[in-house]
This record gives sequence, C-alpha cells and structure tokens, in this order.
Amino acid sequence: MTVPTAGLRTFKASFPAGRDIDFQVFQKNVLLVDASSFEPSPEIASVNVAAGEVVVRVSDFNVSPALANTACGTLTVN
Repeated sequence: MTVPTAGLRTFKASFPAGRDIDFQVFQKNVLLVDASSFEPSPEIASVNVAAGEVVVRVSDFNVSPALANTACGTLTVN
C-alpha cells in the first residue's frame, strides 16, 4: 500500500471467530512491527511510518481444517 503522508498508523487485522491472524508491517525492507500472538483474532498495532510504500504481510496461524474454508479476513489502516 502507499501511505501519502508520514505519521502514526493503526493496523487492525481480523478473521472470523476461532482463527488466529498475525501480521507484520515492513517499510524499505525493514520490519516495523510484528503483531503476532497466540490469541485468536484480532491483532492491532500502531506504528509510525514514512510517506511511501508499506508492505503488510498477513498470515493465518494454525488454522484448523474445520475452519480452512471460512470467510477471508479483513485489514484496516487508520
């Protein structure tokens, strides 16, 4: 994603109940934040970013076979 201006951004990723979403935020190949816990969804993290490209890697940690075909997650950035 492209961030138009520098500043504090809050990232929130969530999956349907019972799934554990994790995410990492990178800028210029530098890890800015790792939002990974052993708790089910959601994950929330705030981080200062510079204007420009930001990469967010989202993963589904330890999804059970019973939940594998459920709805996708959401990611919001404020």
